[in-house]
Amino acid sequence: MCRALGVSRSWYYAWRKNPMSRREKENEGFVEEIQEIHEKSRKTYGSPRVHAELNEKGYLIGHNRVARLMKKNNIRAKAKKKFKGTTHSKHKHPVAKNLLKDIQVRKHSQLGYISPYQFESQKELEKVA
Repeated sequence: MCRALGVSRSWYYAWRKNPMSRREKENEGFVEEIQEIHEKSRKTYGSPRVHAELNEKGYLIGHNRVARLMKKNNIRAKAKKKFKGTTHSKHKHPVAKNLLKDIQVRKHSQLGYISPYQFESQKELEKVA
């Protein structure tokens, strides 16, 4: 078996006894911490912020290692959506009349009403509808 793998007998039995290295165990712990921080940030933190959080918690870990672990475990920050303006006010079309501007609205002070506002007359309500 050792000849087939190209390793010494002592290395093979040491590996069988403890197959995970110290660094692999550390990485598993870091991945759990990274996932916790990432979830707490609502998946908005990338590797620089996660690295800063880990350093604040007292972990000694490099930013490249954090980035590598995040990439390996498919932990990614959500991209911020670009603002898209939807109002185009430089047009030559007529602007609609503001029907709500002329309506007089009176606020109810009594409890028990469904709506906090009441129209002065039924005609004003019909103008809006």
